[in-house]
Amino acid sequence: MVQAVLVRVAFNQSEDDRVRMAAVQELLNQNSIHLDLVLIGLLVDRDPEMRLAAVEGLFIRGGALIGYAAQVCENDESAEVRKAIARASSGMELGLFYLDPPVV
Repeated sequence: MVQAVLVRVAFNQSEDDRVRMAAVQELLNQNSIHLDLVLIGLLVDRDPEMRLAAVEGLFIRGGALIGYAAQVCENDESAEVRKAIARASSGMELGLFYLDPPVV
């Protein structure tokens, strides 16, 4: 029951992004069974910090999911999100494709 409320809050039920971020953090802390779905949904969130948290959360959860995040966020407007994708995917084989780290 508590997890269901946290999922709803994470998905735009609160106008306050800090409240939404706290809900995502609590789902991370609980290692919720709903977490993967929440994080995947948040890859297209209106708030760049939520998208960044989603990328970082998916990386923690497992390599296969970061491949999906890389596809969704490869042209993200936030440089921080793109950097997180590059860091997470650097050196990892992602399904049938391979992402090279950015050249600095």
